Amino acid sequence: MAPHHKPNDRSRSEKCIANWTYRNRQCPYPQKSTKNVAARPKSLPNPRQPYPGDATIVRTRMFHLHTLSPGSDVIQRQELAIAPNDPQTEEICGLFQRFLSDKPQEFRLRIPFLKRDEIEMEWAAAPGGAALCTFYEDDSPLASAVLLSGLNREADSQMAALFDNAVLQPIFGPSANLLLQFSAYPAVGVVMLAAPEERFPVVQLFYAALASVYFRQMLALASNTGNDPAAN
Repeated sequence: MAPHHKPNDRSRSEKCIANWTYRNRQCPYPQKSTKNVAARPKSLPNPRQPYPGDATIVRTRMFHLHTLSPGSDVIQRQELAIAPNDPQTEEICGLFQRFLSDKPQEFRLRIPFLKRDEIEMEWAAAPGGAALCTFYEDDSPLASAVLLSGLNREADSQMAALFDNAVLQPIFGPSANLLLQFSAYPAVGVVMLAAPEERFPVVQLFYAALASVYFRQMLALASNTGNDPAAN
């Protein structure tokens, strides 16, 4: 059954994420970080620095999800399995997988399996396993995110810098300083924009499902071409 926005969508989405989290040895939902300091981090992911994605989280098949909301300087941090065990969550992943299967690297299209909502997805993927994604409703951006597979240092660094310069610093400023500071990869940084608070769990679930699909595809491709860090 396709996801719908009903009055209990928030609780359903929260349950999906919670099941996804709890079933895979992860931190309680939600786990909040300490408040961000005003100073900007010294750097975003940099190919000249030690890179935790080379053989860390890829081997364990987990990914990090960081979320920042307007008016907050607290980052919600979660770790999720790349392939969820929860059947309902995996069903949502399947919807995104079928939606993306025949799409180009860049597009903006309505999500067809949302029968009651006119939500568009803008997607831009770069070679190397990094991508940007923004959800729109009535031309208003609900949320935006950067997906970093951890398979290519330079691709992740460039996409993270683009996201930081175009979205994070102009809109959030110092509040977003730690959003892209991940302990390991793959990883997703999400910022809520025009989405109302009651829809945060739904949007967050969409990004988690999308990341699950994208990272599985990237890891499978890397494995088939002999570039999977987990094989080293």
